[in-house]
Amino acid sequence: MKHIFEKVVFPKLKKIEIAVSMGDNPVVRNVPIDEKMEINVSLNMPKLDTLLLLSSTCDGTYRIGRIYRIMFGHVVRTVGNLERLTIRDNFCPDLSTCKKLKYFEWKCHPFKENDLPPRSRNFTTLDNFDGKNFHKMLSQISENLVDFRTGLSLIFQTGLAPSSQFPRLLIPPINFQFPKLRNLSLSSIDAYDLGFINLTEADLPCLKRLELFTARSHCNGDEFFENYFTNSLALREWGTVEEFKFGNVIADLKNSSQVLFSISRIFPNLKILTIHIFGEICDVSTTDWGARAKEFF
Repeated sequence: MKHIFEKVVFPKLKKIEIAVSMGDNPVVRNVPIDEKMEINVSLNMPKLDTLLLLSSTCDGTYRIGRIYRIMFGHVVRTVGNLERLTIRDNFCPDLSTCKKLKYFEWKCHPFKENDLPPRSRNFTTLDNFDGKNFHKMLSQISENLVDFRTGLSLIFQTGLAPSSQFPRLLIPPINFQFPKLRNLSLSSIDAYDLGFINLTEADLPCLKRLELFTARSHCNGDEFFENYFTNSLALREWGTVEEFKFGNVIADLKNSSQVLFSISRIFPNLKILTIHIFGEICDVSTTDWGARAKEFF
């Protein structure tokens, strides 16, 4: 792999995707590596503007994953025209040289699970996960970002049951501005939201599209809206936002009309509203969720 970055010339290459999947193979996991290995990155890829690191070794326990992170970190620092970056791993490289970065996606898997059956899974935060690293990395690129997406990885979310429990991540709230950001997607606000409820239009003056989702499906609707609309966002107005998506909640809202009114007041110029709720409307006799969904509307 490292020869791609040391010797091979791709004068027209625009995109590199590195996908790492180790599984549970003990032979692969125990491959010895040279901790002092050096990689001399001398990229001859003047058109390269998109990088992706997609890893299922997110908990950092597989030692071979370190090699990919070393290589990827070198490449990120070397590419001069990087505009799009996707990291699906608990990896926070130095992005201080990424002055042209416009799109950034960072999805993590920062938990370890117990040995209980799947529907009883509970999780604790990995000892080597430090939210301050993510905060520092984001501060290096906030001034030029146009599209930012973050949350827990799909690898983690697909293993969750409605009853699964995991702690909120200790990631410091955002204390810097995103003057050019137009699209913001927070897909796991039950795990971390970067202090979004304290941000204002002054922090995100160009925001057009906003997504708020929970990592757990079937979350309590009343709790979701109380946290984000009744007690926080309802106190301000976001006149720039034209599209809003939210969801993964049960349609069990006691005051749905008040919630919808709050949305219309918070986003007075809204053009597109997408709601993802759990509840069948067409056949309310088969489930109490149906009655809840019908009540919502």
